[in-house]
Amino acid sequence: MGNRAAVLGKNNSDGIAERKTLTSAEKKMLMAEWPRLIKRNPDMFRTVWIRAFERSTAIKVIFGIKGDEKVENDPIFVRLTLAVEAFFHRLLVTEKLNDDTMILLCKQLGARHALFQSRGFQAMFWDIFMVCMNDMIDETLSNYMTGSQRVLMLYVWQRFVHLVVDHMRIGYMTRRRSTFAPVNNTNKSLLTIGTEHMSL
Repeated sequence: MGNRAAVLGKNNSDGIAERKTLTSAEKKMLMAEWPRLIKRNPDMFRTVWIRAFERSTAIKVIFGIKGDEKVENDPIFVRLTLAVEAFFHRLLVTEKLNDDTMILLCKQLGARHALFQSRGFQAMFWDIFMVCMNDMIDETLSNYMTGSQRVLMLYVWQRFVHLVVDHMRIGYMTRRRSTFAPVNNTNKSLLTIGTEHMSL
């Protein structure tokens, strides 16, 4: 009960992203569960993107994949799934969910998506990704976790995913409003992962 109280707080009756940062208890839960989650479902990100593409073929077009084309073995699709998983791994493992670093990386990643407005990118695509991601996490946790433990873990993961998307959206909207300071690395694909930063 102590862990649940530390995560939810005394008066947390509002939405998933009431707080703009994760608590220490939430961070510990996420970092501890991440290896188990991936071990249980190594194809999680692959499945998430397949479901996202099924919900909106417009997302496929942004990455140069034809709307009616099967994506499973497409090299662009493979790089996309690996890149997104690597980004989450960096936040959780390398950066250990440091608040400032997480916010900075997510905002930078969101800002780079402004380059793809001409291809039809819309911020609402992140909502589709978020729904598919949360569904996949729920399904995976349900395979080995039950009761209040699963409910609490799912809540924390949903908060985390929501915060990632929220910070990305802020970075994207800030870049869109900007009339100066061009986006760095404009010659790089959204699928490129640099050694110092990631540009999805």
